[in-house]
Amino acid sequence: MNEIEAFVDYLPEIKLEVPEIDMNAVFTQAYEISYPIKMRTLDVLHLSACMILNADNFVTIDSEFLERENEIANLGLRIISK
Repeated sequence: MNEIEAFVDYLPEIKLEVPEIDMNAVFTQAYEISYPIKMRTLDVLHLSACMILNADNFVTIDSEFLERENEIANLGLRIISK
């Protein structure tokens, strides 16, 4: 068993669920926010997935997200860095 499989098998024990998500919706949302956000593709996809899942917060230590905190807040996501 590789490390990813072991981690996924462990998720129920720590009561963490991985939600299913419509990737077409994520890509569409990412396309719509890519111009105002102007971040790398994977970063925009992360933000888009959070928006599709109706998340309120985005936890990160990535400086690029922190630098764009105001723009991301305009999308309805609060950046949390700890």
